[in-house]
Amino acid sequence: MLHFIRKQVVTGVWEPGFRLPPRTWFEQKFSAAPATVQKAFEILCAEGVLKSEPRKYTCVDEAPPHLNRYGLVLYGTEKQENLFSRSLVQAAELLRRREGRNLEVFFDLDCRQDSPDHRELVYGVEHHLFAGLFFASYPKRLLGTPILNVPGLPRVMFSQPSSQLPELIALDLPPERLAERALAYLAARGARRIAVLLPATEPQPDRRELILRRASALGLECPPDYCLELYSDGAPLVTPVVELLFNRRNRERPDGFLVGDDNFLPYALAGLRRALGAEAAGVRVVSHANYPDTAQSPELPVKFFYVNVLEILKRGIELIDRQRRGQEVRSEAFDFAENPEP
Repeated sequence: MLHFIRKQVVTGVWEPGFRLPPRTWFEQKFSAAPATVQKAFEILCAEGVLKSEPRKYTCVDEAPPHLNRYGLVLYGTEKQENLFSRSLVQAAELLRRREGRNLEVFFDLDCRQDSPDHRELVYGVEHHLFAGLFFASYPKRLLGTPILNVPGLPRVMFSQPSSQLPELIALDLPPERLAERALAYLAARGARRIAVLLPATEPQPDRRELILRRASALGLECPPDYCLELYSDGAPLVTPVVELLFNRRNRERPDGFLVGDDNFLPYALAGLRRALGAEAAGVRVVSHANYPDTAQSPELPVKFFYVNVLEILKRGIELIDRQRRGQEVRSEAFDFAENPEP
């Protein structure tokens, strides 16, 4: 009975607002007891598929989940240790308030299958309770799960396109664009020697070489041992590393600094303070931030290039809607913004 009603709703046979036959019709069609029919209706009402008017009728909800509920799938936990996750949650709240979007946040993108969020995601996908899913990054740990395998569900990810998941539409912001813009900014403002601190989240063997060549082309000195990569879970190590790089006794210490991960920034600035004291304000620091802005106010001057998370999430939902209507969609690329839209 549950499968029958869901199919009638999802396929559009019973459209939003459609009044269902009386419950005696279901009792006869499925040879079911009144209590069984009542339980099925209670489940579907709790899921938002149906809406009941007591002692009157039951109808398809005006906003059933397969048309209006979007899953926002994040890594990490509800503690939101990652600044990008915090911005996505804030962006989702803005879209709820401004556009009435039914956006529901799920954590544990790393596929903890015993987590409540993972179980709810699987249940919702298998029972057609989503209009689409937006993944905060490439969902490699979800390969082989129903979350990615159930056909017909629009899915968008904030990542580079993937040959393993060609059906997922990618909204990409190439990380090298930050380096390009940051290095050009430092060169235009007279920096001579720079240090670069990058997140080592994915193996990118050519990234350091590309940055070093780009810096050289702009007339910037960047010795290879001044272009470093650290894993995000090693953020506290950033402070002593930066302190060594910018030590006062280092006659060749940098006068420009690219911090390629905003989660590293507080630790990097602390390292500058410990190395240079008041002179730290003379180092030109470039990093990125997110809009909506969740970062703490930096203790030193920083030039920010912004990831407009609100624009990216909004575009992702638009592409999900277009897929659901059968329209053609393609992957898209974004860029960093100096002044994100309010």
